Amino acid sequence: MSGFLGDAAATLGQVNAAGQQVLAFLDPTFRQATLRGLPFFVRIGTDQPGRRWVTHEFPGRDDPWHEDLGEKTRRIDVEGLLIGDDVQLQAEDFLEAIAAPGTASFTHPWFGQVEVAILEGRVVQSEVERRVAQVSLRLERAGRRPAPLIAEDGLAGILNRLGRLRLAVLRVLSRLRQLLALPRLLLGALRTFVNGVVDQFTGLYNALGRPFDRLGRPAGSALASVSDADLRNPEAFGPVLLDAYRGASLLAAPPARGEAPALEGLWPAGAAVPGRDVLPRLLALTAAPALPVELAAWRAVAQCAAASEAARVLALMPFDSRPDAIAARDAVADAMAAAADALAEAGLHDAWTEMLGLRAALVQDTSARAALLPALRRIQLPTSLPAALVAYRLDGDDLNGLFGRAQALTARNRVRHPLFVPGGRVLEVAR
Repeated sequence: MSGFLGDAAATLGQVNAAGQQVLAFLDPTFRQATLRGLPFFVRIGTDQPGRRWVTHEFPGRDDPWHEDLGEKTRRIDVEGLLIGDDVQLQAEDFLEAIAAPGTASFTHPWFGQVEVAILEGRVVQSEVERRVAQVSLRLERAGRRPAPLIAEDGLAGILNRLGRLRLAVLRVLSRLRQLLALPRLLLGALRTFVNGVVDQFTGLYNALGRPFDRLGRPAGSALASVSDADLRNPEAFGPVLLDAYRGASLLAAPPARGEAPALEGLWPAGAAVPGRDVLPRLLALTAAPALPVELAAWRAVAQCAAASEAARVLALMPFDSRPDAIAARDAVADAMAAAADALAEAGLHDAWTEMLGLRAALVQDTSARAALLPALRRIQLPTSLPAALVAYRLDGDDLNGLFGRAQALTARNRVRHPLFVPGGRVLEVAR
């Protein structure tokens, strides 16, 4: 500081507790502040706190409802001065500080030291006031950058629970030692049950156009040729039965990394069958053939295996619309609830607990995925039109997605040719 104000400081100055000189004739009208370490004098400072509100008005109701969205960004408006014989140099440094990238450290005589974002800044110099420059700042208190949201990997959790459910079932079956002395009558009933399950699988594979030649060989036997000795031994027959159902779900998805080597030969050659075709047939397998009450555990295990593999397919399935995902979720959840009841009635309580946990995880994951999907609307064309024209009339001329939307329309409604979307028929389109 130099010139007149410097002389005034020497004659009228005061020394504060920190040993800094304060101009007595400027106080209390002027207070010193800093921006990025550059000092200037503040004459007016305005702090504007508040809340963010959304006003909701309803028909037939006089009083509105105000929804509080949290604290409003704090804005600080500052007006001050740069004073001195070197005011031109001070102004240039101040303009560079305003234009510098990133947030700035701002020390205010009333608000203290805060981190701010400089929205606007202005330095005004006048020929009349050659040793004084006016400073105006519009600032906002800077906040912390939000940490990235770490979403739970729903698919990994479901696959982990599927493994735990399988282990729980096998542990329970290993304790059924009484089946080692299975009477001939019950052995015949169990053989009939196995034949019925094989018939179910044969129908499933034939309907999907795949040969029913390999199911599971963890004990050296396929389900279709399981021996009486294996039927009497739960530790031998249990894995064969579970892997048979796992083989059906492999039609829609490859085996997960680290699965049992016995499943390596189950992955069918060629393209995978769409999950939307496999899922309803797996759900049909939950209606396992009947068994005497003494063998209720085996029917519960079969029902559990079919429902859990349906859950696996659902977790891996892509969906085009929210209604499709919700409908599939509800169907699988109902099948899993029925399987859990069967496990509880058969006394397989550990497997029952794991089934309920798997069901809850699947419902949560599928609901989260469905929330991100488009809804559906139904339309009816007056006459046959090309799919691209229908997509254009529905969503405009966005060429980046026009033909993709047309393809999705024809696939969803099973239109034979994309140039002839039939009129007079109710069509479903994503919105």
